[in-house]
Amino acid sequence: MLDLTLKKLQAEFAAAGKSRDYDTLKSCLMAEHGAIDYSAVAQQLGINANSARVAVHRLRKRFRQLYREEIAQTLLDGADLDGEMRHLAAALAGEGK
Repeated sequence: MLDLTLKKLQAEFAAAGKSRDYDTLKSCLMAEHGAIDYSAVAQQLGINANSARVAVHRLRKRFRQLYREEIAQTLLDGADLDGEMRHLAAALAGEGK
């Protein structure tokens, strides 16, 4: 699911002619908020640090939307999408081992 979501996100960037931006921003998807060097991201993208923060926020938001859509497609109508999302997040975090 994660790979499929990443491929869709990458395809969206490519369709918009922003493959280079995706390559720069993708490492920010799983990084802790405090671990992102927005100045470095900004420099790579040729924008200012505030714009880099916005770009990372939008990337993460779009990733969540696409991931949610992918999960929803695996569920029966009326299934608890939010519950499934919580279950998957816990499984990815290693909880329940």
